[in-house]
Amino acid sequence: MENLDTLITGEEIPSDNFDNVCCKYYLPLELEKLDSRIRTRAELRSVGRALKEQAEKDFDLYQRLFCKGSFDGSFGIEYIGGEWKTIHYTPPKKMLARHVRGDYWIGLKSPWYPIFCTLDIDNPGDTKTAIEAIKRKLGLHEKQIAAYTSPSFFKDDLSHSGSLHLFIKPTFNANPCTQKLMRKILSPLIQELHYELYPQEKKVCRLPFGRNQHIVDINGVVDFDSGWQKSLREVFGLIPVPLEKFPYQKENRRIPINPILDVSPQKNKAEEILHTGLIEYGTRHKITGLLARYFYFRNWPPDSVKTYIRQWLNEKHNGFSREINRGNWTLVNKEIDNWINNTYQYFEQQKIYPTITHNLLGWVTNLDIKLIAEIFPGNYINQKRLFKLISYYRPRQQRGYVPIHREKWRKLIGNRGEREFKRLLHEKNLIDVRDSYQVRNYSKAYRLNRLSLASSSEMLKDENGRTIQDYKAALRKVFISPRNIISATGISRHTLYKK
Repeated sequence: MENLDTLITGEEIPSDNFDNVCCKYYLPLELEKLDSRIRTRAELRSVGRALKEQAEKDFDLYQRLFCKGSFDGSFGIEYIGGEWKTIHYTPPKKMLARHVRGDYWIGLKSPWYPIFCTLDIDNPGDTKTAIEAIKRKLGLHEKQIAAYTSPSFFKDDLSHSGSLHLFIKPTFNANPCTQKLMRKILSPLIQELHYELYPQEKKVCRLPFGRNQHIVDINGVVDFDSGWQKSLREVFGLIPVPLEKFPYQKENRRIPINPILDVSPQKNKAEEILHTGLIEYGTRHKITGLLARYFYFRNWPPDSVKTYIRQWLNEKHNGFSREINRGNWTLVNKEIDNWINNTYQYFEQQKIYPTITHNLLGWVTNLDIKLIAEIFPGNYINQKRLFKLISYYRPRQQRGYVPIHREKWRKLIGNRGEREFKRLLHEKNLIDVRDSYQVRNYSKAYRLNRLSLASSSEMLKDENGRTIQDYKAALRKVFISPRNIISATGISRHTLYKK
């Protein structure tokens, strides 16, 4: 049985081969800072452990960006020299690690709120010309698009030779957008270029950074030395593309959106019901709503949820549904459609996102909360501001310097006090700024100094696995009792209980 660390990093860490440890398998950004004169076994082991930890954190980020929240139940696999096959179970972590190692290719169905979308270009002719064409068509600059070779790039078949994948990170009004909205806006724009747009709800998309999937620069030159970690940083650092700038036909919603009073995922209850089925009369309608919320928070596309709930009710109604016992599937299917449509539309309207999307928008760690209380003791306003800043910074921490637009500063800090708060951060040596920016393209970038790199396992979460993005809720989670909160933060009891 192969060790998972071996699959992620390529091989067990040798204790006496510095070049193999640093160059061939990891390719971390920190490599440039290392002293090439390191040669003792103790130093090599220390470097090896640090690089192994970095690789594990990068692989964790890779899963959160491309694998978590994907439609569970089946995936595609293509062996070298073979054809795509469908496997009907969720791919384990080991198989994803084998993909980035290059043993075979894995393809997954897209979640409802994908982080990236991919343009698949077959036989583009000149690589540089193809990249420039899509940049002109969508009005992108080089920091908004990343190009990679498709495995068919290296085939002799002229119909696929030179095939590329282009990654962009779409947003809509600075918020995540659904795959349906991505297709609706982008498909007409790229149709005349004969490119294929992913995600597609019913088709798997090949995961990136596997065998023969290399970075292509803006001049069309392939970087054959790019490993999956370097590629991950390249894509993760992409500046979002605002889809609202493109013309599109707004959808006329015919179904009235009813408010949903209970918006919690109720994960444990839903999973228990999925296992047992219906257990009493008069519960089918309510349970359909519960499962609609459960699968929405798991980031499933609505059509997949409708199909799954129909099959589940058919198999596990256990005789406790009068309408199903009568064979009245027309009414049952209509109620399922209404529940799913209303749930998805209501959550989209209220900007309540699936768990994986919600967690990628912002998170903090237990240590971050204690640091906030230490830096601004007794100052609730600045504690709350720093909480929001760290929460925004954490999901993007791999970049080092994170671009933060002036409008984003105002949303985080408020319209007043932005300049004074920045001054305080500089005085306390909490923040460094990279002044390079380009109007309408990318903003100034900032780095928070006293934060160590954290993994997703350190996220502060509630009982449903969602990251806590409210400061008082985070205080209650970390310090438990009001007395401990007041003692640690220095804020007054009145402020703590004030809504």
